[in-house]
Formats: sequence, structure tokens, C-alpha cells
Amino acid sequence: MRKLARNAAPFAVRTFALLMLVLCAADAHAQDARLNVGVGGLPGVGVVAVHSSPTLFVFTREIAVYGDYTVGGSGRLLVAAGVGGSVQLARILEIVRNHNAGAMGLDVGIRLGPSFYYAFAEQTAEEEARSFRVMFDPFVRGTYRTRGRRILFAEMGAGAPNLRAGVSLGL
Repeated sequence: MRKLARNAAPFAVRTFALLMLVLCAADAHAQDARLNVGVGGLPGVGVVAVHSSPTLFVFTREIAVYGDYTVGGSGRLLVAAGVGGSVQLARILEIVRNHNAGAMGLDVGIRLGPSFYYAFAEQTAEEEARSFRVMFDPFVRGTYRTRGRRILFAEMGAGAPNLRAGVSLGL
């Protein structure tokens, strides 16, 4: 069992990196496309990568990959990928109220996709059957442009990891 647990982590990291590369390359030509890369927490410790590209003035397409590792009890590794979209509330204010959002941004959206988890301890047949689920992740994301022109993001969502933060890179 320990050998399987040692092999699962490098496999998950390689799968995560490859999937994010493929997903970003598919839409990297979009104007103002961004790659949000960061860490997450709750319920465990994780990583997140989100490709976001504007489709209209107030909507974005989202492609996300999550990884979450929980140590408590038996230990669990969760990997999820989702597609969806968001509405840029700060841009709506720019249109409706002629208000310049400046350095701040606020998005509200949803992502759907497959989610897999692997428990490192003995699994019952019921737990093995539930290792695949459909991820439903409504989220709220805030962005902030620093004086050095770096964009930081913070996100809260229903998919693990629930709290996410990091940097936003232009593609």
C-alpha cells in the first residue's frame, strides 16, 4: 500500500501539469487570456490552475485543474478538472454606472467537471465506487493589480481546495 501511495503523488503532479498545458494551449491565442496559478487550503493543502479568457465584455470562459491533499485520518488525494464561465461584476459596473473599477476585479461563476480521489488507507467497496464524482464548483474570485502591474487573485469556491490564492499571468 505504501508503494502505491508513493507512486500516486508524482503521477498526480505530472497529470496536473500536462492537463493544464494542454488546456491552456488550446485557447492561448485569446485576447487578454490569463492563467491563475496558486495554492489552496481547506479541507487540505492544494494547488490550482485556472485558464480564463474573456468571450464578451463581461463574460469569461474558465478551464480549471485542482489538486488537494488531505492528511487527516487515512490521507486523500483529490484531482479535479472543470470547465465553466464567469460574469465580471466590476465590468458591469463600468458599463452601468460609468464607474472605473481601477485595480480591482470581481468575478462570479461556476465550473463543472470530473473529480477523482484516492484514499491512501484501505478502501471499502463503497468508497472505491465513490472515488469518481462530478465536481460542481460555484466560485467568487477577486483580483487586484499591484503598483508593479502584477495581478493577484483570491478565490472561494465549493470544490476542494475551497480557498485559493495566487498570481495571475498573462498569456
